[in-house]
Amino acid sequence: MQQGALAGFDSPALYLPSYATQRARQAALPDSEILSVNLQQALRGLPFRPNLFEPFLRDVALAKTQALLGRADLHGTNLALKLDSLLVQRGSGWMAMLPLRGVVQPERIAREITPLPQAQIVLLDLKRESNRLYQTYLHDAIKL
Repeated sequence: MQQGALAGFDSPALYLPSYATQRARQAALPDSEILSVNLQQALRGLPFRPNLFEPFLRDVALAKTQALLGRADLHGTNLALKLDSLLVQRGSGWMAMLPLRGVVQPERIAREITPLPQAQIVLLDLKRESNRLYQTYLHDAIKL
């Protein structure tokens, strides 16, 4: 993305981060006292009611100690649907699909991922493959 080969991508980790990422995010939240002092400093001279941000302070304190989320916690939500569309269980392992957006240099992306055999990455160009499928179908239909 930084080198302009694509605009972005989707990842299951965007919808359900790993436990390590969730723990790191919890640890990065400031303690209640520090957050309260920082918030008061930020609000100084602004026209907000004095206790307007109390729910925010409570939510941050709760988030620091909240249980980490797993797949079961998303059951019945749109996030679960999105996550399930990007993950497929295969035997004892999992396969993740990371749809790419705004691909301008597919050849470059293919070259970059080729030397990563441990990850077993496959680049699938849906447009090219559907065109090839259609051309094969058309050729066979004309031939027959």
